[in-house]
Amino acid sequence: MKILFSLCFLFSNVALLAQEAGVYVVNKGEVATRVIPENEQYRFPSFRTGEVFFHDGKKVSATLNFHLLYAEVEFMDQGTPLALDYGNLLKEVRIDNITFLYSTKYGYLEMVTDDPSLNLAVHHRLQTTKSQIDFQHGFVNLREFYNRKTPGTIWIERAYTPFLVDHNRQVHPAEWRSLRKIFPDHQRELKNFLKEEEIRFTHLEDLQKLADFCNELEL
Repeated sequence: MKILFSLCFLFSNVALLAQEAGVYVVNKGEVATRVIPENEQYRFPSFRTGEVFFHDGKKVSATLNFHLLYAEVEFMDQGTPLALDYGNLLKEVRIDNITFLYSTKYGYLEMVTDDPSLNLAVHHRLQTTKSQIDFQHGFVNLREFYNRKTPGTIWIERAYTPFLVDHNRQVHPAEWRSLRKIFPDHQRELKNFLKEEEIRFTHLEDLQKLADFCNELEL
């Protein structure tokens, strides 16, 4: 029963994540932010009241949205969207009851589940998946790159990279090495479960089964 409930919870969140998908082709000389419809560039259809939480326990309210191209949270300042930039001070952001953990290594990760021992999160973004550009000739940040004329054709589409989140809200790549670190006393049970259930670390449905199993282990 718990697994059925968890899977329903997972799919409802994934459905919320899966807005109109597609591949956007930005031809040479075009600007990505002008080719991709503005409403498709954001996680939510409009900016809305949210909260920003800091590691020192403080929090502030602001009008927020998540920009999928820039992979960053923006706040509205007198009608102008600006990047939220607090660096290591930032802990997490909540928008419309959705929590985004902030990791200095992985950026903003959207929480998909809410369990006591092990949770799932995804790095949800629009990213360049194919390109005619040689990116080795200098690096620019995403905001600058997607707002300038591209020197070659690029293909942009939605991407979801899953992560594991432990009971301390620490973020880990979805892989066996992370499981060993999070559950050092249950490696044998985990190995058997991974083999029997043929768990794929790249699939959210499989990871939800894994998370359910791990949360039962820790009860």
